[in-house]
Amino acid sequence: MDKFWTDFTNKRVDIVEQLYKGRVCIIQEDLIKKIPDDLVPVDVQTPSFYLQGHIGSGDTSIPDDPLSINLRKLLRADVVLKKEDKSMYYPEGLDAWTLEVFRSSVRYDPELSKIAKALLNTLQHPNACYLEMRTLGKVFLCGRCTREPHYHTWNGILDHYMREYGVHEHVCKKNKNASESGKEIEIVFRHDTDRIDDENPLVHVVPVAKQEPVPTTGTIVSMSRCKLCYRIAHIYQTGVPQISRHVKEVHLIEEPVLGEHYTEPFPYRV
Repeated sequence: MDKFWTDFTNKRVDIVEQLYKGRVCIIQEDLIKKIPDDLVPVDVQTPSFYLQGHIGSGDTSIPDDPLSINLRKLLRADVVLKKEDKSMYYPEGLDAWTLEVFRSSVRYDPELSKIAKALLNTLQHPNACYLEMRTLGKVFLCGRCTREPHYHTWNGILDHYMREYGVHEHVCKKNKNASESGKEIEIVFRHDTDRIDDENPLVHVVPVAKQEPVPTTGTIVSMSRCKLCYRIAHIYQTGVPQISRHVKEVHLIEEPVLGEHYTEPFPYRV
């Protein structure tokens, strides 16, 4: 008995590791069944990124974990998962997942994945790894916004587009209600990822050194409010330099008029 316990103790780490690997393999196999079957593995090497696998606490410069085809598919930047209402990428939360929790609450998010796919195509990097996109930091600028510039992380730009879809749905409901009293307005959904607009691509990558200064919290800026949006009980306000563009591109007014289509500038604390 003592010998058995000694042998078990010596092998306990190996046993736990094998059980963990087995659970990971099951989760990966289940996830692969949930994502589109026409996806290709991520690029493991680009001019600015190199992906390798490593297990344990040894020399991290020595890759010792061959990246399987399935794993490389799950690491795609356009394979977004969702657990309840939270979006994530594999393998976030893996250590905390039991098989029961995983199978009951983790799923593929087709809407956010579609947005990610469209943005990656715009960047001409369709098979990017999400780890590569995350390492870039706050360099993603929406090309469809008519607001003042705001720089996002990769996850941030995805959330931005998802929010815009929600806002548009809400505005359309307001516009439909307004139509009953003859107050309906023209609305172009500029953040539609299926909409082709060569002059305004979905996203730009702007290095930090080339970014425009962004007002810090507490700064007072000059803002203007869209009077057309206000007509249907929707509030849209942005910086004075951007408001004319909003009226032109969202409401298709060729020559916006101060006082008729947008308000006089007013001070606003960021």
